[in-house]
This record gives sequence, structure tokens and C-alpha cells, in this order.
Amino acid sequence: MKANWLDRAIGVVSPAAQLQRMRHRAAIDVMARAYDAAQPSRRREGRRPPNTGANAETWSSLRVLRGASREAVRNSGYAAKAVRTLATKLVGTGITPRADTKNEKLDKEINDAFEIWRKECDAAGTHDYYGLQRLAARSFFEGGEALTRKRMRFRRDGLYVPLELQMLEPDHLDETKNEIMANGRIVQGIETSNGRERRVAYWLFPDHPGERVGLIRGGGLEPKSVPADEVAHFYDKLRIGQQRGVPWLTSVLIALEDLGDYRVSEQMRKKLEACFVGAVIGEGDGNDGQLGPRAVDATGQLVETVSPGMLFRATGAKQVQFHQPTTNPDYPGYIKSELRGVAAGACMTYELLTADLSDVNYSSYRAGLNDFHAMIDQLQWLDFIPMWCEPTWRWFIDAAYLAGRISQRHYGVAWEPPKFVSPDPLKDFLADLGEVRAGFQAPQQAIARRGYNWRELLAQHIEWKKAVGDAGLVFDIDPSKVTKTGAANNVQDAPPGDRAMTLARAALDMLEAEGDPDAATLRALIEQRG
Repeated sequence: MKANWLDRAIGVVSPAAQLQRMRHRAAIDVMARAYDAAQPSRRREGRRPPNTGANAETWSSLRVLRGASREAVRNSGYAAKAVRTLATKLVGTGITPRADTKNEKLDKEINDAFEIWRKECDAAGTHDYYGLQRLAARSFFEGGEALTRKRMRFRRDGLYVPLELQMLEPDHLDETKNEIMANGRIVQGIETSNGRERRVAYWLFPDHPGERVGLIRGGGLEPKSVPADEVAHFYDKLRIGQQRGVPWLTSVLIALEDLGDYRVSEQMRKKLEACFVGAVIGEGDGNDGQLGPRAVDATGQLVETVSPGMLFRATGAKQVQFHQPTTNPDYPGYIKSELRGVAAGACMTYELLTADLSDVNYSSYRAGLNDFHAMIDQLQWLDFIPMWCEPTWRWFIDAAYLAGRISQRHYGVAWEPPKFVSPDPLKDFLADLGEVRAGFQAPQQAIARRGYNWRELLAQHIEWKKAVGDAGLVFDIDPSKVTKTGAANNVQDAPPGDRAMTLARAALDMLEAEGDPDAATLRALIEQRG
């Protein structure tokens, strides 16, 4: 900062005073350059954003937010579509675990035991392990959280592995229980130890506090402490220290309500217009001496209510005048604009929310899907797998080992999420093929991206090739026997007269795979020779 004439004059008498003046002016300039959003102004009048902690923001709002979210899912087709689509993308038909202990025999033991247990693991007896994943995903998107409780059973219960999973809605976790204890604290029903954020226990209601069915009443009992290692708590941790999750659609609940109100208002306006088809009017005062002017229907009855398609007749009338219904040209654009905002708040594309593909091409649709799939991929690997899949897998391993179903307690596991459906499978296949051939990814990675297990796929290939070889058959799907154009891959397997043509077809396959422009010339020569 440059000194002005007054600063220089003061500096002649007192250099220290000049320096102090310049420092103060520099500090004022820094304050003036602060964030506009932090400065008081007429535009920001009345806005006082609080600097509350993550748990202070949610403890008094969770119950209301869950109720509003569930009401939106029940009554708004867009909210219902959003929750169903998000849950489908997150777990699909199931995130599959495969034992990965580096011991082939132990892997087989664990996988065989899991295949039996997964069909009987539901404490309610209605779903298998993958169905429970779907319930957890729906509870997460609709209510903000999903709770799963470990339930050990006795051998007499007849289970192959004496373990069941009990699914609980987040209402079972008492968010009103907040207190300081000698050895820790309880925040929104979650108990932690002193000096650490690690969880010790969950305070759960035995029954759903909002259950009201006939004579059945829930919520009359006090919450009970359940050890934290017996509960899998899946939620989206958005802030450091946040203990509870909020519904996925929280930021767009008001927008969904307003959109619903607008649609109802527009429909009501059209219904009212439909009630007035026209009126018969003309000369005559319509007086009968007592009732005054009036309108009657075709039977002469006085009109007091209206219904769609009604035609009015004014007494003494000689002319028919039809009503012209109005249109709202802004309605489609407004609805689409609002739905785009809802889709953005739900972290999904407008096309997935509405199934409206009228304004997209392949490139834009694919770009939107790529961004959405990246978000789901992050949610799978950073939240759902470590917070729900891993705990339930450890419970299964412990129970299976104690029951003698596996010979060793080992938690090694590889998770295989379902593949994302591609809008153009051929292009994705060619891209993966190029990356595998170039060494940018291993074949196992490409196989896993499609939701398959490479070991099982390899075993099926071996079984198929052995069965086909034993039968003496050759199929054109076997690249070791037949080229892409149908010729024998091994020249020695071809008849002597066809060897030259076989070599030509093999060369054609190579040229086409490499995109060589000479491939077209060679193909024309081959077709000419027949």
C-alpha cells in the first residue's frame, strides 16, 4: 500500500506513527474484501444462518423429516420413482460376497455355507440376504437410515447357521435420548465412550413407536441398550461427527409438495372449465315475478350445481353461446423445470426420474449416467459395503465357525456389486476389449464390472469345452477353433483346397480388429472368390 501525502508528512515527524496508520488502513482493506455472502446487505436482510453442529441440526427434525419423506413416497409418483430407482441402482439383485481367504478349500467351505444361510437369514422369514439388502437400501433412501440387528439362535431352531438378521426402521433408535454419563455420552440414542467417537451401544425401542394397528399399540416401552457390535447402522455421513442420517429427499420435499399443489390447482381449473359447455341466452329478462333471473336445464329444473358437460338455459333466451376452454402454455415448461430441480436434489438425472427421453441424445444420456453411476459406486464402496455388508459378513463367519460349518474363522471376502446396465453394450464391450488387450485392465476386472465371478466363469468355460470336445462338436463361439468369419482357426484343420481361403479370412479378422483400411479391399476379394 502506498503512503499518501498525509502519511509522508506524519512520517517526517514520527515514522512509527506513519507505519501504524498504514497498517490500520491495510486491515480495513482486508475487511472490505471479505466474502459478499458474509456481509450485511438489503438483499440478505432477515437471513441468519446458524453455525450449529451436525447433531444439533437433526435431533429435533428427524421424526418430522422421516414422516414427510414417507408421505411424499406414498403420494408422489416422482418421489416413489426416485426411491425405487435409487435402491435398484444401489443393490440391484444383490451385492454378492465371495470368500477370499487365499485358501481354495476354505473358500469353498465358506461359500457353500453362505449359500445355505442366505436363504434362511431373515428373522421375518420373507426374504433372503439380497432381499434384506434391498430393504436396507429403501429404508436408507426413504428414512435416512437402516438398522440391522444381529440375532443369534439356538441349534434347536433348525437353522444351518444359528444366526438371523432383524431389519429395523430408524424409528426404533430413540433420537430423544441425549445425556452425559460418567464414562461417555448418549447422542440421539447412540452411546459413545469418553474421549472417543467409537460407538458402544444403541438405545433401541423393542417395538416401533409409531405402530398403530387395531388393538396393537407400539412405543409404550422404554428403549434398551444394545451393544454396538450387534447393530449394523447404515447412513450417509455428510458432516464430521454426524451420528444420524436424514432422508435422501430432504432438500426437495417442499419442492415436491409445491409441485403437487400446482398440478392439483391446474387440474381443478380444467375440471371447473369442463363444467361450462355453454349457455342459451338472448332477449327476455328471465323474471317470473318471484325468483328473478334464473338458469334452468333442459328439463326446466333450476340449476344450482354444475357438472361436466352441462348446458345452461336462461329463461327467455334465443341464442346459444359456447364456452371456450383456456390453455396454459407455460404448464409443460414449468413442470419440466421443477422436475429437473427435484432430480438434481435427489442426485439423479431427470431422465431416470421421469423416464422422459425426449430431449436427450446418446452422448448426453450417457454422460448423465456416468456421473450418476459414479455417485452410486461411491455410495456402494464407501458407505453400504463397510457399514452394512461387512458387519453382517463378520456375524455370519463367527456364527458359522461356532456352529462347526467352517473349519476356520477368516473374514476375507470380495464383494461383487451388480453391473450397471449400459445404454450401448457393444461400445462398452469394444472399449473393455481394447483395454484388456492393451493391458490397461485385467480380464478379471472386466468380468467383475459385469457382475460375474471370474473363477466361476472360468470353471463354466472348462466344463463347456470338455463336454463339447467329448461330443466331437465345434461351435463358432470357440475362438480357438473358429474365426470370427466362421473359418477354421487352425489351418491344418481345414481341407487342402480351403487353406488359402482360411488364411485370407484369418488375415481379414486381424485387419478388421485393428481398423486397417485394407480390410475392405481384402473382404471384397474374398467375397469375389466365394
